[in-house]
Amino acid sequence: GDQVVEDLPNVTILDHTNNILDIYRKSKLMLVPSQIESWGRVPIEAACSGVPSLCSEAPGLVESGIGYQTLPFKDFDKWELALTQLLHSDYTKACYMAKQKAEALWRNSLEEAKEFVRFVEEAR
Repeated sequence: GDQVVEDLPNVTILDHTNNILDIYRKSKLMLVPSQIESWGRVPIEAACSGVPSLCSEAPGLVESGIGYQTLPFKDFDKWELALTQLLHSDYTKACYMAKQKAEALWRNSLEEAKEFVRFVEEAR
């Protein structure tokens, strides 16, 4: 649908693209204020690109463990404080941590997949 664009000098609305990596390359951080989320795909993709995420406490986002910080869904004061702190003091560290978390998740997933393959092969 159409974007509702207000005069927000620190926000850039990008045109539609099928290349999500291009979006992450242009992003400084990701806000994921979902009330319900089955799994943390957005913050995981962002972290793979070194983009930190502030996430709500939706179970799927908490379970992924990838967000830089989790916050109550409608506590706007906490979101504002976390965003301010992230951008003004912790940003470089947050980018590094995002990438490290994504790489650790990948390594763990790879090991779990290998373990599953061994289990299936032994069951034959």
